[in-house]
Amino acid sequence: MNHGLLLWLYLSVVVHTMADNEDSVVMNVGLEVKPLIISSHATTLATCVVCTPDPPAEVSWDVLSLGAMVTSSEVTANSNDNGTITVTNHLRGVPSSEVNQKKVQCLVRHPTLGRDKVIIYIIDIHYPPQSVKITQKDDGYQCAADANPKPVYTWSREGHPLPSGVRAEGNRLYLDFIPELNGLYTCKASNSYGTAEGHHTLYAVTGASGRPLSVIIIISVIFGAILIIMLRKCIISRNQQETLKVVAKKLLQ
Repeated sequence: MNHGLLLWLYLSVVVHTMADNEDSVVMNVGLEVKPLIISSHATTLATCVVCTPDPPAEVSWDVLSLGAMVTSSEVTANSNDNGTITVTNHLRGVPSSEVNQKKVQCLVRHPTLGRDKVIIYIIDIHYPPQSVKITQKDDGYQCAADANPKPVYTWSREGHPLPSGVRAEGNRLYLDFIPELNGLYTCKASNSYGTAEGHHTLYAVTGASGRPLSVIIIISVIFGAILIIMLRKCIISRNQQETLKVVAKKLLQ
Protein backbone atom coordinates (compact mmCIF):
# COMPACT_ATOMS: atom_id res chain seq x y z
CA MET A 1 0.00 0.00 0.00
CA ASN A 2 1.40 3.38 -1.01
CA HIS A 3 0.59 5.69 1.89
CA GLY A 4 2.32 8.65 0.16
CA LEU A 5 -0.07 8.80 -2.80
CA LEU A 6 -1.96 12.07 -3.22
CA LEU A 7 -5.57 12.05 -4.34
CA TRP A 8 -6.72 15.12 -6.28
CA LEU A 9 -10.39 15.99 -6.55
CA TYR A 10 -10.21 18.57 -9.31
CA LEU A 11 -13.04 20.85 -10.39
CA SER A 12 -12.94 23.45 -13.17
CA VAL A 13 -15.58 26.14 -12.74
CA VAL A 14 -16.43 28.68 -15.43
CA VAL A 15 -18.28 31.77 -14.21
CA HIS A 16 -19.26 35.09 -15.80
CA THR A 17 -17.83 38.28 -14.35
CA MET A 18 -20.19 40.59 -12.51
CA ALA A 19 -19.22 43.55 -14.71
CA ASP A 20 -19.62 42.14 -18.23
CA ASN A 21 -21.57 38.98 -19.08
CA GLU A 22 -19.66 38.63 -22.36
CA ASP A 23 -16.39 38.06 -20.49
CA SER A 24 -15.73 34.96 -18.47
CA VAL A 25 -13.02 33.66 -16.20
CA VAL A 26 -11.99 30.13 -15.32
CA MET A 27 -11.74 29.28 -11.63
CA ASN A 28 -9.86 26.11 -10.80
CA VAL A 29 -10.75 24.51 -7.48
CA GLY A 30 -8.81 21.47 -6.27
CA LEU A 31 -9.04 19.36 -3.13
CA GLU A 32 -5.78 17.65 -2.19
CA VAL A 33 -6.07 14.65 0.10
CA LYS A 34 -3.48 12.08 1.17
CA PRO A 35 -4.22 8.80 2.96
CA LEU A 36 -4.05 9.43 6.70
CA ILE A 37 -3.02 6.99 9.41
CA ILE A 38 -4.14 7.42 13.01
CA SER A 39 -1.69 9.46 15.10
CA SER A 40 -1.48 11.61 18.22
CA HIS A 41 0.26 14.43 16.34
CA ALA A 42 -1.42 17.17 14.29
CA THR A 43 -1.06 16.95 10.53
CA THR A 44 -2.76 18.22 7.38
CA LEU A 45 -6.15 16.56 7.02
CA ALA A 46 -7.06 18.13 3.67
CA THR A 47 -5.94 21.00 1.43
CA CYS A 48 -8.18 23.25 -0.64
CA VAL A 49 -6.47 24.91 -3.64
CA VAL A 50 -8.16 27.71 -5.63
CA CYS A 51 -6.69 29.47 -8.66
CA THR A 52 -8.42 32.66 -9.92
CA PRO A 53 -7.64 35.92 -11.70
CA ASP A 54 -6.85 38.88 -9.47
CA PRO A 55 -8.19 39.51 -6.82
CA PRO A 56 -7.36 36.34 -4.89
CA ALA A 57 -10.22 34.16 -3.66
CA GLU A 58 -11.18 33.88 -0.02
CA VAL A 59 -10.77 30.23 0.94
CA SER A 60 -11.89 28.88 4.32
CA TRP A 61 -12.98 25.67 5.99
CA ASP A 62 -16.30 24.95 7.65
CA VAL A 63 -15.47 22.17 10.12
CA LEU A 64 -19.12 21.65 11.11
CA SER A 65 -19.19 19.23 14.10
CA LEU A 66 -15.43 18.74 14.40
CA GLY A 67 -14.92 21.64 16.79
CA ALA A 68 -11.80 21.22 18.94
CA MET A 69 -10.69 18.16 16.95
CA VAL A 70 -9.36 20.59 14.29
CA THR A 71 -6.38 22.58 15.51
CA SER A 72 -5.98 25.23 12.80
CA SER A 73 -5.94 26.15 9.12
CA GLU A 74 -3.03 27.69 7.22
CA VAL A 75 -3.61 30.00 4.23
CA THR A 76 -1.02 30.96 1.60
CA ALA A 77 -1.33 32.97 -1.64
CA ASN A 78 1.06 32.81 -4.61
CA SER A 79 1.10 34.80 -7.87
CA ASN A 80 1.46 32.83 -11.11
CA ASP A 81 3.19 33.85 -14.37
CA ASN A 82 -0.12 34.00 -16.22
CA GLY A 83 -1.47 36.65 -13.84
CA THR A 84 -3.63 34.30 -11.76
CA ILE A 85 -3.34 33.85 -8.01
CA THR A 86 -3.38 30.50 -6.24
CA VAL A 87 -4.75 30.44 -2.70
CA THR A 88 -4.10 27.33 -0.60
CA ASN A 89 -5.78 26.51 2.71
CA HIS A 90 -4.48 23.57 4.75
CA LEU A 91 -6.87 22.09 7.32
CA ARG A 92 -4.87 20.72 10.24
CA GLY A 93 -5.87 18.44 13.07
CA VAL A 94 -5.06 15.24 14.92
CA PRO A 95 -5.97 12.20 12.78
CA SER A 96 -7.88 10.15 15.34
CA SER A 97 -10.63 7.56 15.01
CA GLU A 98 -13.09 10.21 16.25
CA VAL A 99 -12.30 12.37 13.20
CA ASN A 100 -12.80 9.49 10.76
CA GLN A 101 -15.78 9.92 8.40
CA LYS A 102 -16.48 13.46 9.63
CA LYS A 103 -17.66 15.94 7.01
CA VAL A 104 -15.88 19.22 6.30
CA GLN A 105 -16.54 21.88 3.67
CA CYS A 106 -14.16 24.08 1.71
CA LEU A 107 -15.80 27.47 1.12
CA VAL A 108 -14.64 29.62 -1.81
CA ARG A 109 -15.62 33.29 -2.14
CA HIS A 110 -14.71 35.49 -5.13
CA PRO A 111 -16.22 38.61 -6.79
CA THR A 112 -16.95 36.59 -9.95
CA LEU A 113 -19.14 34.16 -7.99
CA GLY A 114 -22.74 34.96 -7.23
CA ARG A 115 -22.51 32.86 -4.07
CA ASP A 116 -19.92 30.84 -2.18
CA LYS A 117 -18.68 27.67 -3.84
CA VAL A 118 -18.87 24.68 -1.46
CA ILE A 119 -16.76 21.53 -1.78
CA ILE A 120 -17.66 18.72 0.63
CA TYR A 121 -15.11 16.17 1.81
CA ILE A 122 -15.45 13.20 4.19
CA ILE A 123 -12.24 12.75 6.19
CA ASP A 124 -10.84 9.24 5.88
CA ILE A 125 -8.54 8.08 8.70
CA HIS A 126 -7.03 4.59 8.53
CA TYR A 127 -6.38 2.70 11.76
CA PRO A 128 -6.08 -0.88 13.07
CA PRO A 129 -8.88 -2.55 15.04
CA GLN A 130 -9.26 -0.62 18.29
CA SER A 131 -11.38 -3.02 20.28
CA VAL A 132 -13.18 -6.32 19.76
CA LYS A 133 -16.52 -7.06 21.42
CA ILE A 134 -18.29 -10.42 21.42
CA THR A 135 -22.01 -10.48 22.16
CA GLN A 136 -24.22 -13.52 22.60
CA LYS A 137 -27.10 -14.16 20.20
CA ASP A 138 -29.84 -16.81 20.23
CA ASP A 139 -27.91 -18.91 17.73
CA GLY A 140 -24.32 -18.14 18.72
CA TYR A 141 -22.07 -15.10 18.98
CA GLN A 142 -21.41 -11.88 17.09
CA CYS A 143 -18.06 -10.09 16.90
CA ALA A 144 -17.63 -6.35 16.26
CA ALA A 145 -14.48 -4.21 15.98
CA ASP A 146 -13.89 -0.52 15.34
CA ALA A 147 -11.43 -0.30 12.43
CA ASN A 148 -10.81 1.39 9.06
CA PRO A 149 -10.64 -0.28 6.58
CA LYS A 150 -13.26 -2.75 7.75
CA PRO A 151 -11.62 -5.80 9.33
CA VAL A 152 -11.67 -9.45 8.36
CA TYR A 153 -12.86 -11.76 11.17
CA THR A 154 -11.52 -15.20 12.03
CA TRP A 155 -12.76 -17.49 14.82
CA SER A 156 -11.00 -20.22 16.81
CA ARG A 157 -11.51 -22.27 19.98
CA GLU A 158 -8.70 -22.84 22.46
CA GLY A 159 -6.26 -21.71 19.75
CA HIS A 160 -7.38 -24.48 17.37
CA PRO A 161 -9.74 -24.69 14.38
CA LEU A 162 -13.44 -24.74 15.20
CA PRO A 163 -14.90 -28.14 16.15
CA SER A 164 -17.59 -29.96 14.24
CA GLY A 165 -21.00 -28.39 14.74
CA VAL A 166 -19.65 -24.83 14.90
CA ARG A 167 -19.88 -22.61 11.82
CA ALA A 168 -18.26 -19.20 11.25
CA GLU A 169 -19.53 -16.65 8.72
CA GLY A 170 -17.68 -13.35 8.85
CA ASN A 171 -18.28 -11.78 12.24
CA ARG A 172 -20.90 -14.38 13.21
CA LEU A 173 -20.31 -17.70 14.96
CA TYR A 174 -23.16 -20.21 14.88
CA LEU A 175 -23.35 -22.97 17.50
CA ASP A 176 -25.56 -24.74 20.04
CA PHE A 177 -25.06 -23.96 23.73
CA ILE A 178 -24.21 -27.50 24.79
CA PRO A 179 -21.40 -28.85 27.05
CA GLU A 180 -19.70 -30.62 24.14
CA LEU A 181 -18.85 -27.20 22.68
CA ASN A 182 -17.59 -25.61 25.91
CA GLY A 183 -14.33 -23.68 25.74
CA LEU A 184 -12.63 -20.36 25.14
CA TYR A 185 -13.62 -18.85 21.80
CA THR A 186 -11.49 -16.15 20.16
CA CYS A 187 -12.51 -13.63 17.53
CA LYS A 188 -9.60 -11.98 15.70
CA ALA A 189 -10.22 -8.79 13.70
CA SER A 190 -7.53 -7.86 11.16
CA ASN A 191 -6.88 -5.21 8.53
CA SER A 192 -3.73 -3.95 6.78
CA TYR A 193 -2.75 -1.88 9.86
CA GLY A 194 -2.97 -4.49 12.61
CA THR A 195 -5.04 -7.00 14.54
CA ALA A 196 -7.01 -7.19 17.78
CA GLU A 197 -8.66 -10.09 19.59
CA GLY A 198 -11.71 -10.63 21.76
CA HIS A 199 -12.42 -13.70 23.91
CA HIS A 200 -15.51 -15.39 25.31
CA THR A 201 -15.86 -18.55 27.37
CA LEU A 202 -18.78 -20.89 26.69
CA TYR A 203 -19.74 -22.89 29.77
CA ALA A 204 -22.95 -24.83 29.19
CA VAL A 205 -24.22 -27.14 31.97
CA THR A 206 -26.64 -30.09 31.77
CA GLY A 207 -28.92 -31.45 34.50
CA ALA A 208 -29.24 -35.05 35.71
CA SER A 209 -31.68 -35.78 32.86
CA GLY A 210 -29.02 -34.92 30.32
CA ARG A 211 -30.92 -31.85 29.14
CA PRO A 212 -29.15 -28.48 29.04
CA LEU A 213 -29.53 -26.61 32.30
CA SER A 214 -31.09 -23.65 30.48
CA VAL A 215 -33.95 -25.90 29.30
CA ILE A 216 -34.45 -27.26 32.80
CA ILE A 217 -34.57 -23.73 34.23
CA ILE A 218 -37.17 -22.65 31.68
CA ILE A 219 -39.35 -25.69 32.43
CA SER A 220 -39.00 -25.05 36.16
CA VAL A 221 -40.04 -21.42 35.77
CA ILE A 222 -43.12 -22.37 33.75
CA PHE A 223 -44.09 -25.07 36.27
CA GLY A 224 -43.59 -22.64 39.15
CA ALA A 225 -45.80 -20.04 37.47
CA ILE A 226 -48.58 -22.59 36.95
CA LEU A 227 -48.30 -23.70 40.59
CA ILE A 228 -48.59 -20.10 41.82
CA ILE A 229 -51.71 -19.54 39.71
CA MET A 230 -53.32 -22.70 41.10
CA LEU A 231 -52.52 -21.73 44.70
CA ARG A 232 -54.00 -18.26 44.15
CA LYS A 233 -57.19 -19.85 42.82
CA CYS A 234 -57.38 -22.16 45.87
CA ILE A 235 -56.89 -19.21 48.24
CA ILE A 236 -59.58 -17.19 46.44
CA SER A 237 -61.97 -20.18 46.54
CA ARG A 238 -61.34 -20.67 50.29
CA ASN A 239 -61.96 -16.99 50.96
CA GLN A 240 -65.22 -17.18 49.04
CA GLN A 241 -66.33 -20.19 51.14
CA GLU A 242 -65.57 -18.32 54.37
CA THR A 243 -67.54 -15.34 53.12
CA LEU A 244 -70.56 -17.55 52.32
CA LYS A 245 -70.44 -19.08 55.81
CA VAL A 246 -70.48 -15.64 57.43
CA VAL A 247 -73.42 -14.53 55.28
CA ALA A 248 -75.37 -17.72 56.07
CA LYS A 249 -74.86 -17.24 59.84
CA LYS A 250 -76.16 -13.70 59.64
CA LEU A 251 -79.25 -14.84 57.76
CA LEU A 252 -80.04 -17.53 60.37
CA GLN A 253 -79.77 -15.09 63.30
